[in-house]
Amino acid sequence: RGRKLKEYQSDEEARPMTSRPQQKDAINVKIRPFDPDIEKWEHYLPYFEIELGAARLSEQDDRRDTLLRKVGPKTFRMLLDHYRPRPLRECTYAELLETVGRFYEESAPNNLTETDSDSNEQSDLGCRQLSRGSKVMLNVRINGKPVKMLYDSGAYQSVISRRVWEKIGQPKLDPHPNLLAYTNLEVKTLGIGTVSVEAFDVKLLLPVIVVEEHDVPLFGLKWALQFNLPLPAGAEICAIKSVKEEERENVMPFEIREFFMKYPRLIESSKGTIVGHKIEIRIKPGAIPKVFRARPVPFALQSAVEQELGRLLNEGIIERIDPAVTPIEWASPLVIAPKPNGKIRLCSDFRVTINKHILIDMHPL
Repeated sequence: RGRKLKEYQSDEEARPMTSRPQQKDAINVKIRPFDPDIEKWEHYLPYFEIELGAARLSEQDDRRDTLLRKVGPKTFRMLLDHYRPRPLRECTYAELLETVGRFYEESAPNNLTETDSDSNEQSDLGCRQLSRGSKVMLNVRINGKPVKMLYDSGAYQSVISRRVWEKIGQPKLDPHPNLLAYTNLEVKTLGIGTVSVEAFDVKLLLPVIVVEEHDVPLFGLKWALQFNLPLPAGAEICAIKSVKEEERENVMPFEIREFFMKYPRLIESSKGTIVGHKIEIRIKPGAIPKVFRARPVPFALQSAVEQELGRLLNEGIIERIDPAVTPIEWASPLVIAPKPNGKIRLCSDFRVTINKHILIDMHPL
């Protein structure tokens, strides 16, 4: 018994009375990321510093790595562009804090002041200018909704984010390739659409590209030319639109284009259907129905035929028939007609079945 008691005491002596605080791994620190859309950097930074202290991250490298993981995609991209080609892991924690703070201080909304007509030649545009830089913000209305845009004559296209696109009513978009920023970063696009733009007492229908990431909307050169905005002194346009493009954009009055925007189905490229009327084909008395078996499809065209049949089914041009439910009395063989563009057109050879049995209408339309 004495020996067991001695062993127990020796174990207690070997065990530390208090545990020394251990520094957490920087990867496991749970800090909410910074989102510039919902809070200011000056409000987020104290919270971030408190969480670093609670996590006992005192090493500058750990603080830097944690900062890079928590600043969010927009701020991280800004840091990449700012320090390129220098790797961010070679920057110090203090350097990154100073750069982020300066970036959001210069782009803060409270730095926007009305442009003085005596001090800026672009004051007649009804724009607002950053007091600490040369950025010009334009107040426009897109589809009737107010939007503040950055006037950037160096960007040819005008760009808005998904959030702005949802704000203006989510107009129809067509596919568009991804954009390439001036820093060679690829910008993912949702598509391109046509919107109503009101600015400088003028209302136009103009194309706009919608991107996935939230950023400042860009009022590009293409819009600037449509509104006849003055370009910077000495600027030259190195590429112009052809006459056909200009005619195609201006041939239709605004009221008509606005009408088609309101009723886009009237000018859709897809096929329409006749509603409320049934077409009848009258057959001569005594005509005997004929059912021709399907002709073999060349192997090289099988994939194209399947795709075209699927398209016709999806657009409601043809429909499936179940012989067990609806008896088939007439069936014409398929004819595959190649198009000059490499696609195919599917036809039926009615010459061998129904054509010679149809009663001709003496008063055709």
